[in-house]
Order: sequence, then structure tokens, then C-alpha cells
Amino acid sequence: MGIVCSQFLKPQVRGLQVKFAFTGPPHTFALRTRFRVAFLTIMKHSNAARLIATLGIAGVMAFGSLNAPMAALADEQDSQSAQDTSGLVTAVTRDLPGQLMGKVNQITEQQCSMESLLAAGSAVDADAYRATLPDSVSWKSCGVSTYGLGDGLMGSNCSDGSKVTTTSMGVAHKTLPLGASIQISYNGKVVNATVRDRGPFVAGRDIDLQPAVASALGFSGVGKVEYRVL
Repeated sequence: MGIVCSQFLKPQVRGLQVKFAFTGPPHTFALRTRFRVAFLTIMKHSNAARLIATLGIAGVMAFGSLNAPMAALADEQDSQSAQDTSGLVTAVTRDLPGQLMGKVNQITEQQCSMESLLAAGSAVDADAYRATLPDSVSWKSCGVSTYGLGDGLMGSNCSDGSKVTTTSMGVAHKTLPLGASIQISYNGKVVNATVRDRGPFVAGRDIDLQPAVASALGFSGVGKVEYRVL
């Protein structure tokens, strides 16, 4: 039997099952059959086989008994997490309308305050004022100069019939309609002005600032500003 096992018997292990493959010639069929019956009989009555089966069953039962509490704990944690998240979402959505309205009111009050200053001929902070405007608002850049001081034009008549004074918030423009209101931004400031005159008749310049406008912006000489038509 030992010779047969060593020559023709090759064990194959698949999971907990042990099978033997015989590789001998066909005339050993009867011997192979007797060996298989003997082996299965031994395994059937073997204490080792019973021990393996018992341990396997015990392992399955132990895993099942542990799995149930673990699953219950996981469900409890998921439920608690869902409750916490629900409470957070409820708090945020409850407070959100009030926060938004507060922000809108703050912006509206700030804008109204700046609009009042602009209407009175005062300059306001350019960054703060632009932040209150819609994104669709666009500004144009152009060359400007000043007139009314040191050029003999103080007190002269403008194209709309008004006069150049030290307090008038007027400008001259080549093409914009007389009486049109514009905003001019320069050096971090914004002012409102009214088109009252024509000019400047110099290439590269589109606006002439009267003394009050130039003073509010802190502008002198020749340079560039940004403006938009209201």
C-alpha cells in the first residue's frame, strides 16, 4: 500500500475536502477503489474529522452571535449620525433667511448712504461703491483734463447755458447728450457729474473736468479715469 501511495496517489486539497487522484496505469483500478473506500471509512470514524466539523460549526455560530450586536451598533450609530445631520441642516435653513435679509439690508443701507453723498456732490470710496453694483455694470477708460482754473474760463458759459463755477459738478464731453449724468472713478474715489459742456477738442481726451469735480477726485493735470453713464 505504501508503494502504491507513493507512486500512484497524489492528494488534492479543496477547502475542507481532501481528494486523491490516482495516476497509475489502468490495471490498478481495483487497488485504487479499495484504497478510496478504506480512506473514506477512516475519515468517517476519525476523531480528527469530528473535531474539525465541530470547530467549523462552532465558528459559524460564534460569528453569527457576534455579527448581530455589531450590526445593531452600526445601525444605532447611523441613526444618531442622521439625527445630528438633520438637526444641523434644520438650524442652518432656519437661520439662513434672516442672515440673507440682514445682509441685503446692510448692503441697501450702505448703497443708499453712498448714493446720497454722490447726489450731494461728494466723493465716495470706489471699491465699496462698486461692490454694491451688479456685475453687469461696465466702466470705460478714457483720457481727461481739467478746465476752469488758470485758463480764463472760470465764469464762462457752458453749452447748456450754465456757468463754470468753483462748486459746479460739471464736465465737458464730445458726444454724450447735455444733461447726461455720469460717474467718474479715479484714485479710489467715485463722484457723480453732469455733462454741461462740449470738449475737450484734443486727441486722446474725452472728458474735461470742471474744478469741483477735479477737486473731489483729487485729480489735476492730464490723465486717465474710468466712467460710466447713469
